[in-house]
Amino acid sequence: MLRRSTKRWDDYLRDHEHSATLKAILAAVAFASILATLFGGESIDAVAFAASIACLAMGILLPLTGRHDNQPEHDTCLQWLNCYYDVLSKLGPEPLITVENWEQTVEIMPNGDTREVQIIDAVAPREAVFFARLTASSRWRQPRRQLRRVTMAARRVNADNSLGPSWNLMSSWEGDKLVAYIDLDPPLHRGETLRFQVERIWPAKCRPMMRGRQAEKFLLRTTSALRIKYVKYSVILPRDHEAVYELIGEGERDVQLLGNMTEQNGRKTYTWYAEKVPEYTWVGIRLQLK
Repeated sequence: MLRRSTKRWDDYLRDHEHSATLKAILAAVAFASILATLFGGESIDAVAFAASIACLAMGILLPLTGRHDNQPEHDTCLQWLNCYYDVLSKLGPEPLITVENWEQTVEIMPNGDTREVQIIDAVAPREAVFFARLTASSRWRQPRRQLRRVTMAARRVNADNSLGPSWNLMSSWEGDKLVAYIDLDPPLHRGETLRFQVERIWPAKCRPMMRGRQAEKFLLRTTSALRIKYVKYSVILPRDHEAVYELIGEGERDVQLLGNMTEQNGRKTYTWYAEKVPEYTWVGIRLQLK
């Protein structure tokens, strides 16, 4: 059935412009949402939710498969993806993704370049999860020439901890914030768990910290769409560098937050740990070189 639906979708795309297709998708989502709002009931809600998921999934696949198009179409597709994300977030009380374990390591070079690795154990709380949305920010207004050099890759972590092939992703800049949509391959279904890795190489991200000795924040925030149960976040300084630190979010209600410093081969690592962070709460660490 899925293959027949995919074939029909491919045939439709060959005969229609992307803009018309996207309008049709949004109309279908709106119709499904109106049904649920006007008539209510568990059966109507289930049908509306399923229809919305199916339409949004097709809409997500369209921009991801068209990722080599020109920049205006790329930007338009990302606007639609943002719209899909917002609509999906409101279609049910469950988050889009529940993260059982979020382990992030930021390695800082002497010139301020960074290499960031995230290993995420994700669980699908809904019928199907087709993509993951991740954001990352620069804490200073970097020149565009530096931001254009940021690279990012996402891939599955296999049971033996080896890495699978790179997944498709689409990203854009909102000011100094990088917004990326990762095409989960294959999609996650309710109750399934997926471990994947995201790696970013970000030139000059921590340059003010390394050259100007300004304080730098390393933060995470949960939302209604992204629920994180446990976080381990480590920042590795260059050799022979040391910092003072303070935890952010330590005094917030219901936040369980710890931090420590370890050293190996002359490089100091500052780590914070958090459990069951409430929605829309910033937690993390603030570092400043001595």
